[in-house]
This record gives sequence, C-alpha cells and structure tokens, in this order.
Amino acid sequence: MSGLYGSTVLSRPRIKTLIFCLLVLLSSAPAQAAVTITFYSHDFRMFGAGLLANFPHGFVALSGAPEDGTPAVNSTYGFSATDFFINALWEPVEGSLDPSPLPASYMASADRHFSFALTDAQYHAVTAVVDKWKSWPQPSYDIDKHNCVTFVKELAIAAGLSVSESPKFIRKPKEFLDDMASRNAAFLGEHGNVIAVSAPGGGMDALRNRTQELEGQVRAVKEKN
Repeated sequence: MSGLYGSTVLSRPRIKTLIFCLLVLLSSAPAQAAVTITFYSHDFRMFGAGLLANFPHGFVALSGAPEDGTPAVNSTYGFSATDFFINALWEPVEGSLDPSPLPASYMASADRHFSFALTDAQYHAVTAVVDKWKSWPQPSYDIDKHNCVTFVKELAIAAGLSVSESPKFIRKPKEFLDDMASRNAAFLGEHGNVIAVSAPGGGMDALRNRTQELEGQVRAVKEKN
C-alpha cells in the first residue's frame, strides 16, 4: 500500500526480515579503526619581551588505533636541537625527539596543514622512522642536513606521500609542507583533509635578522668596554 511521496508500508514479517538482514550486515562489517596522521608547522615567534623564541618547526601528530590490535596512540613527533645556540647555524649539535605530546599552547599556535588515515603498514613504517631518529648518534641535529624538515620528510615517505628533494626547503618547514600538499593534492582530496594555513611567517629570515641584532648588541658592548 502506498503512502505519501510514494513510500511503502511494510508488513510486520517483512520488517522483521529487513531488521535481521541489517543486523547481519552490521555484524559482518569490519571495524573501522585507523591512525590519523596530521602534519603541522610552526613559525618563528618571539615572546617574553624578545628574550624567548619559538623557532621554525615541522612535526606530526598521530591519533587513533590500528586495526591490527596495536595499542592506540595520541602523540606528537618532531625533531629539534636539544639546546639551540647560535653555533647550531654552522655545526652539528645534540638533538632529540620533541617531548610528547607538545604543550597545548604550542599546538594551538601551530599551522595544521593536512591529515589522512594511515594503513597499519604505513603506521608501523612511520613509527619505525621515529625509532630510528630516537637512537641517532650524537651530535644528531644538523640544521642543513638532519633537522625537523628531513625528519618530517622521512615520515611522509613512510606514509606513502610524494616529497620534494629541493634543498630550498631545508630550513622552511611551512613551505615544505605547502609544497607537499600540492604534490599530493589528488590523494589528499580523496583520502585526506587539507587545511588552509596562514600566510608565511618570519621563518628563518626572521631568525637570521634576530641573530644579526644580537651579534650587533654583543659587538656594541665589546666596543664600549
């Protein structure tokens, strides 16, 4: 019997059959579980009356549970110089993985570029990269060879993404991730979530300017003495 808009009133036996079929389909469907990887960058920012700074940085966040039963994860992963002094601009220094998770205030001021769900194989490949960098011989941080950008680059390759090999991005995590989003636009459009980020910040240019200012202040003090 037809009702409004051509709908059909089902008999009680047919309703029971339909409910049974739906239950069978739901019980046989695989559980939808996956780890999501999100790529972030952070600009150079000064605070504390110019005495403190956040340096340009790239890192990722992992959240979710693999389908293979591996414990759920909710962590951030980045790689930094343990103590960033001016000598890090020209020689290797001690490095380490960032504390995890990063502070909520730091995360809130970072730029989120894109995210997507990892397969279990990709997730384990990503964590293998993390383990490798965790045990890298010291001094492990080299600003032009082994820094946050190259760390994120290896994570992206492990996750199946296409990345740039250009050295122009080695000190520019935000620009590197913007380029990565463009290179993987088709994949991210279908499987991921691309987030529009703010305009490029000061980055390494601002850091160089600040370094030159500090060097000038040191010279001025020496000249007075």
